[in-house]
Amino acid sequence: MVKKDASKKISKKNIIKNSLPKKTIAKKDSKNNISININNNPSNVNKAENNVIIKENVIHHVDDKKAFLIIGASIILLLIFFYFLFVYSPYKYSFVVNDVSFNSNYYTPNSFFNIIKNEKTVYVSPALQENNISPIMVNSMQLWNIVLNYNKINVIQLIRVYEDGELKYCQTNNGSLEVSDMVNSEECNAIINDSNWIILINEGKPSVIIEKNKVIVSSRVDDSSLINFMVIKSIFPNAQEILDLVNQKIYGVK
Repeated sequence: MVKKDASKKISKKNIIKNSLPKKTIAKKDSKNNISININNNPSNVNKAENNVIIKENVIHHVDDKKAFLIIGASIILLLIFFYFLFVYSPYKYSFVVNDVSFNSNYYTPNSFFNIIKNEKTVYVSPALQENNISPIMVNSMQLWNIVLNYNKINVIQLIRVYEDGELKYCQTNNGSLEVSDMVNSEECNAIINDSNWIILINEGKPSVIIEKNKVIVSSRVDDSSLINFMVIKSIFPNAQEILDLVNQKIYGVK
């Protein structure tokens, strides 16, 4: 019997071992939840790392895009807010006199100063609070009464009485100093919405709104007389002269 060469046996084993497929090892990247297959090939490891970097860059790109969209939308909303707050006006004509805004959809700044002058009758209607009547609001009404009467315009007082923000009733003199009639809120609103010219003296943010047949003068209570007299002088240039004459007759002031 002839013995086989031992070296040949070893060589055969090596051939068999080298011919087997290389063992594949699976590793998991816990940080990015991505599985990477490594088969003892450095180039495959580099490819896997590159894939991780690319995916992370895509995520960052998406997050940046969302951030820009949110910032852009916020800026647009802010611009819209400031536009409606400082620029937008529901009125065609607006102008400011002595820090008081005049607004109208019916009269230009020039034509506004010619209203009322040719009217035969004008209502003057201050808003008063039940059980808390402001003498300043009453004085505002009297300023209109005096100037209108001196300019030969018949004045009808229509005092609106409110309680908790609700119109309770009105008192009117029907154009006579000897009359004081009470009318309910429905009748009062009917008079206000009639075709006659009416001056509404209200408490609120200083402003003057000129509607088709209404002048709505709003101001703080303490400034009511001042604001209303300013509006009166805008319409009637002789208002100061008239007031001086009245004060002279009543108080002897020269």
